[in-house]
Amino acid sequence: RTTPPDVLLVVGTTALFSHIHGWISRAHRQGAKVVEVNLTPTELTDGLTHVFLQGRAEELLPELVAQVCGKR
Repeated sequence: RTTPPDVLLVVGTTALFSHIHGWISRAHRQGAKVVEVNLTPTELTDGLTHVFLQGRAEELLPELVAQVCGKR
């Protein structure tokens, strides 16, 4: 058995496949904070996502990493 993540970063998926949605749901139930990066809101956004960053991953992820790591 694996330890649940503290944070789950979900990037560029509609999560329409049951195995993906189930994996995200399980992490959420186990207490993970879900951060979604996507061009548009998905069915995850309102129910499972704690932080939604709307836009292109190649633009948002470097800034997210800089914020988390304290580099600018």
